[in-house]
Amino acid sequence: MSPNELAYPPPIKNAFLVQGTMQSAEAKLGIYPSGEIRKEISQAIFTYFHWLGAALEGN
Repeated sequence: MSPNELAYPPPIKNAFLVQGTMQSAEAKLGIYPSGEIRKEISQAIFTYFHWLGAALEGN
């Protein structure tokens, strides 16, 4: 799996999981990020773990 696939996984295709999550009270309040914000969060997490791994390896 490439770093890009890890940072930007495909959308969930399990209709049961998606429906249960997307129709929850939390989703209706708008707490789940979407679009560009989700990409920024994913990139920040990926970058964090990249540098953490590099530091642990001594690079």
